[in-house]
Amino acid sequence: MTALFDENNNIVSGTLNIGSGTVHDIVLSETTGNRTIFNQNNLNIDFAVSGTGTSDVLFFDASTGRLGLNTEIPGAAFHVVTDCALDGIKVESVTNCATGVKLLLVHNTPMAPETGSFPATIELAGRDNNFNTINYGQIRSKILNPATNSTSGEILFTVDHTGVNKEVFRSTLVNTVLGGLNQASGNEYNVVGFNNVATGLAYILIGNKLLVELVRYP
Repeated sequence: MTALFDENNNIVSGTLNIGSGTVHDIVLSETTGNRTIFNQNNLNIDFAVSGTGTSDVLFFDASTGRLGLNTEIPGAAFHVVTDCALDGIKVESVTNCATGVKLLLVHNTPMAPETGSFPATIELAGRDNNFNTINYGQIRSKILNPATNSTSGEILFTVDHTGVNKEVFRSTLVNTVLGGLNQASGNEYNVVGFNNVATGLAYILIGNKLLVELVRYP
């Protein structure tokens, strides 16, 4: 038999309320359909789950609304700290489906998106020799056209070069640029894929001239 007990070891059926006043701070429920609630009065009361180590394994910071795993000072909405390079976040699918595992990064604001904005970014960061956080690489999506039924975008890869993330790969359905832009002139370099929108023909261009080698491919 499942039961809840109060501080006097008396059985409390259904719900155990903790806290003073008509709205209790903690509500523990064993009734189907009812929620178990922590910090119902929205006070600055953190929630922690301890483990065998010296710090809390799971920590919710009530003042910031951030959740930490193995950290009591979460620096993001969800902050994971691990000791081993092989640890981290694992998402596993156990059903036999054609789509497999999906990771969704969505910039979902009430404001209309702007052309040229970056809705999602994956930053590949580390430290420098002064322990500053450095984004040594980035993967970004960019909005080229946000109009409904005419949306288009591109994906960009950048790497750190003398303290600045510079583009090394950019791709759309129209063209793929490997090597990015000449920062001084703005000219594109090392174009490896190009689709002529007017004729519908697809080509491969190699080099930093208008045309060094032109090969039509099917």
